[in-house]
Amino acid sequence: MISKLSTISLLVLMGLFISTTSCKKDSGVNCGGLGYAFAILDETEAWSTAYNAYIADPEDKAKCEAYVAAYTDYLDALRDYDNCVTGAERDDWQDSIDEAIEDIESTDCD
Repeated sequence: MISKLSTISLLVLMGLFISTTSCKKDSGVNCGGLGYAFAILDETEAWSTAYNAYIADPEDKAKCEAYVAAYTDYLDALRDYDNCVTGAERDDWQDSIDEAIEDIESTDCD
């Protein structure tokens, strides 16, 4: 099961992202302001919905699989913005992504 620490880490990650983004013309994404939040809104909502369904019934295989899929899609969407995070926050960003991937990989839906 995904840890609360991971969920908190991703929320912190989003906060870091908001506070440290800078525009990069070569990245192909809008790094300024909250543009990314709107760009990944569908993935964020799908992840939140799947998470709530999964924690309400963690024994349901379909809910677990939906949660893992939504979380993976969310992280994939965040990765589009890797180049937006610079400086000292870059390591925190990558650590949080790596931790989330480990949590996904360790989630056993069987």
